[in-house]
Amino acid sequence: MRIDVPRRRPVGIRLTPLIDVVFILLVFFMLASSFMDWRGFRLDLPAADATPDPDIDPIVIRVLGDGGYRMGGLDVDAGELADRVRDVRGGADERPVIIQANADAPVQATVRALDRLHAGGIEGASLAGESR
Repeated sequence: MRIDVPRRRPVGIRLTPLIDVVFILLVFFMLASSFMDWRGFRLDLPAADATPDPDIDPIVIRVLGDGGYRMGGLDVDAGELADRVRDVRGGADERPVIIQANADAPVQATVRALDRLHAGGIEGASLAGESR
């Protein structure tokens, strides 16, 4: 008795479905990604041996441990920082603005304060650490 064995077809990798999947993934990532507009702001870092000028009274914004802000002993919302600084300056732009963050303050809150000041037209803010 003769048994016919079917002839095997050669096995190969088909590239068309692979190219389709790669193209779909490429389109997905292009549509899902966001192209953020990164903004920069000028930051005045104090020198290690800098001594404050006793004649200039700086405006100090404290960043608290819970991410809140305090200015002149009063709690301030992040959205009001630039307006409050402008009110305190009263048109004189010589008074420097110092952002003093607590040791346990979130970095995001400090960056948010810098960003809000920059967005409100306040330039030249400085950072200061809290001495322990």
